[in-house]
Amino acid sequence: MPNGAVRWLEDQDRVETNAVGMPIRAVGVLRDITARKSAEEVQARLAAIVTSSADAIVGKTLHGTVTSWNGAAERMFGYSAGEMIGQSIRRLIPPDRQAEEDMILARLARSESIVHFETIRLAKDGRTFDASVTISPVRDAEGRVIGAAKIIRDISERKRAEQRLQASKERLQFALNAARLGWGAYDPIHGIAWWDTRLKEMFEVAEDQTDIEEFTKRVHPDDVERVWAAIEAALDPTDPKPYAIEFRDLRADGEVLWVQAHGLTHFEGAPPERRAVMMVWTAQDITERKRHEEEHRERAEREHLLMREVNHRAKNMLSLVQAIARQTADGAPKDFIERFTERIQALSANQDLLIRHEWKGVDVNDLVRAQLAHFGDLVGSRIAIHGARLRLNAVAAQTIGLALHELATNAGKYGALSTNIGRVDICWGTGANTFTMSWTEREGPPVSAPKRRGFGTTVMERMVKGSLSGTIDLDYAPAGLTWRLTCPAESALEPGERSSSAPDRAALLERFSKARRHVATGERNIARQREIVAKLERGGTIRKRRNGCLPPSRKFKICTSPIVTDWKKR
Repeated sequence: MPNGAVRWLEDQDRVETNAVGMPIRAVGVLRDITARKSAEEVQARLAAIVTSSADAIVGKTLHGTVTSWNGAAERMFGYSAGEMIGQSIRRLIPPDRQAEEDMILARLARSESIVHFETIRLAKDGRTFDASVTISPVRDAEGRVIGAAKIIRDISERKRAEQRLQASKERLQFALNAARLGWGAYDPIHGIAWWDTRLKEMFEVAEDQTDIEEFTKRVHPDDVERVWAAIEAALDPTDPKPYAIEFRDLRADGEVLWVQAHGLTHFEGAPPERRAVMMVWTAQDITERKRHEEEHRERAEREHLLMREVNHRAKNMLSLVQAIARQTADGAPKDFIERFTERIQALSANQDLLIRHEWKGVDVNDLVRAQLAHFGDLVGSRIAIHGARLRLNAVAAQTIGLALHELATNAGKYGALSTNIGRVDICWGTGANTFTMSWTEREGPPVSAPKRRGFGTTVMERMVKGSLSGTIDLDYAPAGLTWRLTCPAESALEPGERSSSAPDRAALLERFSKARRHVATGERNIARQREIVAKLERGGTIRKRRNGCLPPSRKFKICTSPIVTDWKKR
């Protein structure tokens, strides 16, 4: 052709001859068969594709009779073309899946294509395999559906790979569950976070995929800046750091969970275009561990304070025994040995009480009496104990017990119990979810605040205040020391002991007010006491006054040694 195109022609000729058989002319017809040749070429290419395809390509009628069967079908199912052409396609379908063919034929009758579905097929040797099937209707020249073409692919290997992958995922999840770990991922380019089931429970997230802000909103406000600094350090393409941090998760109900997280970042590209594309991280709820660590820290601190207290008590023991001996000698010189022995035994019994109870549910009254065991004969006369029946928890029993010991020791050495007339009022009670306890001294020697804070003051103030989340009022009034504890009932009392009637609180306040009035009275007596001391130092004798302060014809000696009157020595 002039344009370079090639056309196919079909030539049909007839030669005419004369009477003697000699050709005289030729008559012929030329037809353009280019279209037919093109169709044949397409058909040949399609046949080559079908023949060389790795997928089984099968033709069938609307009744399911096989009309074509390629080489891949022979290899896949084990049947030759001669064995299958003219036979029903149902011989390739397991008995329990015959309904599939009914569905396929019904859809073909409606001229519908079946793009893709996965099923099981049956080979000649009886084995079954996973198959992916695509079915298209075959139409005649008028467009009517006359059959179907099936493309069948053996996906057994893919299915086995999927099963191995799923088993691997299950083993990984099992290991994560055993370690109580959740895992998540973060896409820093799009700001998207993924959550597994445990993380969703931990952070109260409903969806598997969320905006990263859902994570930020659940981090405790005090930890957000620190957490994001760690994330940004892990995403830094120039010098990435492993993501490792502990932070708090603030839940909707106000509960705080401690979370330990670890993560690594995947980067793409080379510097300077290198960028972070995914960070994968794990998280573990460590709230219980944090609680144990805090308990261990508090226990270690208490043990440290207790060791200091043991050392302190050992140093004070001789002083305490001296005070007990002096009081016993002043009060009952005739039976000194017996009374002195009883008080020393009471001091020992106090230690036994603390060990026996293991500081669990100690009755306040028992605790007070145990700590005042060496002054037991003064309870009811010079030591007044008032309070409802309440049980302290372990921490409160320990800290209050130590404070009472210090108060009692100091009172015996320098305060109200260092003389024959001094008094102590001990009160406690509850009200408005508050536990209150007071120690008030009166009619003892003049008191002044110590020049330095010793261990005893630390126990009476800092340890009690810190352990019980309360406040301590320590007043060194001249007429007598006053110590008052106020703290939440839940910090001090065992569960079930944290409610108190209004009369109990009113009675406690009344007793405290009464103790305060006694202190005021004691202040008025200070001047008189100083006068007595001055006369005794000059060798004078004090006789009974008209108001009956002293017994008739009995000298009253006041000890002015430092162990009695100089509170500042502590």
